[in-house]
Amino acid sequence: MQCARVLSSQGFSVLVLERSQKAGEPNFSTGGIPNFVLKEFKLPKTVVIDSFTKVTLFTPKNHATFDYAKPAGYVLDFAATKIFLAQEVEKTGGEVVYGASVCDIKVTDTGAQGVYLKTGGEMHFVHAKYIVDATAKESVLASKMGLKKGISTKPTVGMEVILKTKLDKFYKNNLILYIGKKFIPHGYAWIFPFGPNTYKIGAIRYDGSHGDALATLDDYIQKLIASVALGENHTIERHGGTLLLNTGYETNTWHNVVMIGDAAGLCNPLFAEGIRHALWSGQQAANAITKNNVSLYTEALQEYKKSNWQISRLCANMLYHFPYDTARDWLAAKVTKLTPQELLELVFNYKYKLLTKLCK
Repeated sequence: MQCARVLSSQGFSVLVLERSQKAGEPNFSTGGIPNFVLKEFKLPKTVVIDSFTKVTLFTPKNHATFDYAKPAGYVLDFAATKIFLAQEVEKTGGEVVYGASVCDIKVTDTGAQGVYLKTGGEMHFVHAKYIVDATAKESVLASKMGLKKGISTKPTVGMEVILKTKLDKFYKNNLILYIGKKFIPHGYAWIFPFGPNTYKIGAIRYDGSHGDALATLDDYIQKLIASVALGENHTIERHGGTLLLNTGYETNTWHNVVMIGDAAGLCNPLFAEGIRHALWSGQQAANAITKNNVSLYTEALQEYKKSNWQISRLCANMLYHFPYDTARDWLAAKVTKLTPQELLELVFNYKYKLLTKLCK
């Protein structure tokens, strides 16, 4: 939607085909972002529902907490963010059609001519000068064109509940990750602040792996809730989804077709961060389209990712698939050698050279 927002604001005729029937859906995202994202992508504070001034890592036998004098980041209301971006598109003359399922793409040797879509039970064809595939991991159009090539990974599955409950004051404005087989094998769990006495509590399991003891993600989530809740709790919402956490694809453009966000493999494998990268790729795609040169998007993407996605994938393998929790406990003990700012640089900017400090 960020791509459409930028193009519409510059006078382009923009049509957004949204598969969901309802604005703001699907609403599967933890919503955690570093603090610079609001300014960089001109998002209003109205889409922020909470902030974090602490970051904590729990492993089975250790934990480390980093404190910040001011918010290190925010937790977005993801549905509100999507609605805001759609309204921005419409405000500058663009059109957003909900309940539109794109079925196919018409191509010639010189590029794509348009897309076939189904809405209201009827098939339609829409001509387009440029087509942007933002269909998440499905990469609907790119897949039909044979462009979705790269490292094959099994789906990563996540689930989250928004819970109204009372927790210890330690959890207020604290972004908390739980890593280790005690919490969930082959993944991690989390507790994010989400307003007064409200939290996002979830778990993610990587690469189609299965737990050793409990059968479902919800079992792990409920176990975590039981360990922290101080009294009764009320589930406001429950949602989940799947991701492909690989290192990206061989190509993300073809003539006048551009892939962005998860469709371009931009959900980073380390902690499955996707919102910021989707916003960035949408903005870069819009810039390239404005200049009528999609190769600029390819160049920007290569510079943006560098080797970070490959290293993130390796780190994810070690964090989540290594068989022994002793290594994770070692990490929680040693990560305190980093300053709070260095931790943010490692987690959000993928400054992996900082890992050498842990071994000193």
